[in-house]
Amino acid sequence: MDELKNKSDIKKQDYSDFARKIKDLKNWRIKGDYDNVAITIDQSRKAVGLADELRKQLKNTFKVWGHNNTSMTNYRNCLGS
Repeated sequence: MDELKNKSDIKKQDYSDFARKIKDLKNWRIKGDYDNVAITIDQSRKAVGLADELRKQLKNTFKVWGHNNTSMTNYRNCLGS
């Protein structure tokens, strides 16, 4: 029973971590888009790093992207990358 409890705790922790990262990224986006402030290179790099962490978490933890990265390739093509 403890093993099941630990697995569900990990899933809750994964979700909490993901939700926090999304909230942080959203707040940075709002700040950059709507506040009259300049975004530094360091802040930009942190946002890109956070977005990459989210992508990896979606792929590895939540299994959103396939193993062949087809969806990620299509996503990047939409962005013009």
